Amino acid sequence: MPSRDLEIFLRQLATLSQAGVPMEQGLRSLSPQLASPFNRIALAMANELAKGDTLHNAASRHPRQFDSTTLALINVGELSGRLSSLLEHAANLVEKRRLIINKLIAKLAYPTLLYHAAVVIPAFKTLFLEGGGLALTTIFLGLLPFYLLVIGVLVLNRARRRSVALDQLVMRIPLLGTLFKAYASINFSRCLQAYILSGTNLREAILDCAPATNSPCAIEDLALAKQKITDGENLSNSLTHCRFLTSTSRSLIATGEQSGALVDMLEKNAQLLDEELMRKITLLTTILSAAAFSVAVLIIAWQVIGGFSSYYQQVNQLEDGL
Repeated sequence: MPSRDLEIFLRQLATLSQAGVPMEQGLRSLSPQLASPFNRIALAMANELAKGDTLHNAASRHPRQFDSTTLALINVGELSGRLSSLLEHAANLVEKRRLIINKLIAKLAYPTLLYHAAVVIPAFKTLFLEGGGLALTTIFLGLLPFYLLVIGVLVLNRARRRSVALDQLVMRIPLLGTLFKAYASINFSRCLQAYILSGTNLREAILDCAPATNSPCAIEDLALAKQKITDGENLSNSLTHCRFLTSTSRSLIATGEQSGALVDMLEKNAQLLDEELMRKITLLTTILSAAAFSVAVLIIAWQVIGGFSSYYQQVNQLEDGL
């Protein structure tokens, strides 16, 4: 889960960068104020900077704390000279991911508890009538689909980051694909914006922005876009094949390029997608909560029907006996 401490650390680094404080000095002064493990990490990063290393390389030595997107944004910030703004953007992403996960947990907590109760409580009857082994088997088989689903989603998301074909498949899934496309496009827009403001050559900027998308599809598409720019095409034409960009994003980029207001259009694209991302996440959490609740209700209904069926069978047996 994204750390609140990481978010605070990134915002403090952004403030130091914006104030013009040397990063090594700033990290040493921050270290005593930070919670563990960032107090030790800040000191270790300061030591790496003292040896002449970059902030990106120093942070990449701590992969458990800094995810690939954050590292990519730090790298772009250093290369473009816009470190403070991209550190702030990285902090915003960490905050957003943390809030999304908290929202998912809050929405799914009750139906998940209800599902577990629907599986576990009826097993107590089996425990008293048939013995503990059968009861444990009933609980295991009842909860197995839920945990297989959770593990499957986690494994799929991890595998998606390493497979172009799987990433492309996920992007085609309604709603979920929209979320991944928006996330990739927002990061691409912010990074490209920083490069343009620094006066960096677009050909180099395109490829350096790619890792921040955290999407194998986007990385592959942007490598081709770089080649098209090298061959003489303009930015908007070179991005027409990009699977992670929506038609609105392409239109805004084309308008910005033609009008000379590309930075403003990239900012507009990021803002629109940010709003769209939050709307889709709200919709997704509502759907997941309703689905989980429905499954739990169905299980309870099945248990109730099964209980009444057993009761009527026993009554019929007694009547037949009389």
